[in-house]
Amino acid sequence: MSSRQSHPDTSQQKRDPDLIHAETAMKRAAIKARKLAQQNGTAVVILENGMIREEYPDQVSSDQSVT
Repeated sequence: MSSRQSHPDTSQQKRDPDLIHAETAMKRAAIKARKLAQQNGTAVVILENGMIREEYPDQVSSDQSVT
């Protein structure tokens, strides 16, 4: 006899209602932060590939938009 429990199919698991729209909200907040930084002439501090760096909004490419 095995003591293993079968794992339910992930497609059948209910999504946490608090997290359903979290990614969209985070992207929207990032856009607002960049816009605010551009208005104030300051940088946005980001973590990318394990490194902390400053990104100035005028250096942001146009492919970072949310659809």
